[in-house]
Amino acid sequence: PALVVDGDVKVAGKIPGKKEITEWIEGKK
Repeated sequence: PALVVDGDVKVAGKIPGKKEITEWIEGKK
């Protein structure tokens, strides 16, 4: 699961980099 905390996307207990965030967002579309 991914959570948005204080503007940061945290996935599986870690904070992904911009690339991972972009991929996650693209995957959600």
